[in-house]
Amino acid sequence: MIAHDSAQVAAVLALGRPARFLSAPGALGFLGAGWFLAILREGGAAPRDGVGDAGGAPGFALAGLRGGLGAVVLDPQAPAFAALAAEAARRGAALLAAAPPALDLRRLRLDRDGGVRKLADWLA
Repeated sequence: MIAHDSAQVAAVLALGRPARFLSAPGALGFLGAGWFLAILREGGAAPRDGVGDAGGAPGFALAGLRGGLGAVVLDPQAPAFAALAAEAARRGAALLAAAPPALDLRRLRLDRDGGVRKLADWLA
């Protein structure tokens, strides 16, 4: 799921199902890894449950790995891609060339039954 704030993370975790959280496309590159790590922690998720999208910014991808994210998305054309793939493997994380399919939580009204139902269906 693409999570934009800690309340969304908490709402997903309240369903009691395993989940991975993806940042918005390129968010690590313009908001920083610290922002994404903070919404994960404040929402009750572990950093390893996060996939940060760094777009084409290898420095921000490295910051996400150093912060403990389970995976980071980086444009494969970035010159540092191979070096960051090795660093991710060393840390037990993954470096992805593209973001995985994800449900954007911004499009759901989690304060209504219909939104929670759609979320539960996605997690099933």
